[in-house]
Amino acid sequence: MLLYVYVCAGAAAADPARCRYERLAAEAERSRRSVAAVIREAIDLRFPDTDGGASAAAGSLLALTATPDDAPGEGPAELQDAYAAALDAKVDGR
Repeated sequence: MLLYVYVCAGAAAADPARCRYERLAAEAERSRRSVAAVIREAIDLRFPDTDGGASAAAGSLLALTATPDDAPGEGPAELQDAYAAALDAKVDGR
């Protein structure tokens, strides 16, 4: 297997997300696949499907989004309340 190295330059070097996307796009163009196909392959390599690997991978990803019970939530109701409080503060001049 050949190893291709992509080095970010210019404005992309200052933005890690843009640099990451450009690396994906370069690999997609080199391999004549879509960026989505390159991402799927990376996920498959990171989370191999052996002995329930797919469900373990899903569990790992979901665990990253878990919040402790005492942490503030970010559901629709909490976001709406936070938005309303921010608007009230602007109206009241706080």
